[in-house]
This record gives sequence, C-alpha cells and structure tokens, in this order.
Amino acid sequence: MTVGKNLLAIMATLAIGAVLGITYFLGPRRSRKLKNQIVKTGSEFSDELESKFKELQENINSKFEMVREEANRIAENGRLKVDHSAKVKV
Repeated sequence: MTVGKNLLAIMATLAIGAVLGITYFLGPRRSRKLKNQIVKTGSEFSDELESKFKELQENINSKFEMVREEANRIAENGRLKVDHSAKVKV
C-alpha cells in the first residue's frame, strides 16, 4: 500500500507546514496562549485529515472490491463458454 503511505506522508507534511505557518503569522503572543491555539488547531486538522484519509481508503477499497467482483464474473463466464464449447465439439 505504497500509495496510502505516500499520501499519509504528504498530508503529515502539510499538517506540519500548517502548524508552522500558523505560528509564524500569529505574531508575538503569550507562549501559553499560542501553544494552546496551536494544539487546538493541530488537533482539529489532524482529526479532519484522519477522517478524509479513512474516507479515501474506504472509497479505494470499495472500488477495488467492485473490480474484483467484475473480474470474477468475467472469469466465470469464460469458464462456462469453454465448458460449453468443449461439450459441443465432443
């Protein structure tokens, strides 16, 4: 699942960048207030990121299952045609 790991790494990098960007643009504030705001924003972003990633993973799994079912159906139809063709020739 290399794609999933790469996607997670990209999203984690974006999250870190967002936290650093927030820190830079907030300017001088009391460190406790700034820390609490960063933690809150990071937590919200992390929760949203996790939700989106799970949604993406479910979507991929669903499409994979549909493709697998279609491939099984096609293979079964092929086996039936081969069996039928063998019976007709005999």
